[in-house]
Amino acid sequence: MPNFASAVLMGHLTRDVEVRAVGESSVASFGVAVSRRVKGQDEVSFFDVKAWGKTGEFCSKYFAKGDAILVQGEIYTETWEDRNGGGRRSKMVCQADRVTFAGGAKQGREKLAKAAEPITQGPAADADGNIPF
Repeated sequence: MPNFASAVLMGHLTRDVEVRAVGESSVASFGVAVSRRVKGQDEVSFFDVKAWGKTGEFCSKYFAKGDAILVQGEIYTETWEDRNGGGRRSKMVCQADRVTFAGGAKQGREKLAKAAEPITQGPAADADGNIPF
């Protein structure tokens, strides 16, 4: 039986998208804050997100700190050795397969209109300007 860990996150970017080269590809990294109400108070969870290739390029071109975003992807555990000799560390990361504007069609149209060149990858708006997920 196959196993998978799927996630859909809707929230706001906590920092600008950072892109770095990895071999012949590139990866974009950013954080997403997701809030929910618990017993009448807001509770915020923070998620690290990575987007590879064209998806990452789309994120770096059209999203910035504070923007609303909808991310669909796979959850995995990233592990590394602590620099100070403290042992192995780990965190959960969402690898984005799809991203879209969560601020509504108006935000999406405004972002796309400000672009210097047309989109070659990412969600396409319909005739009414709605961007499907």
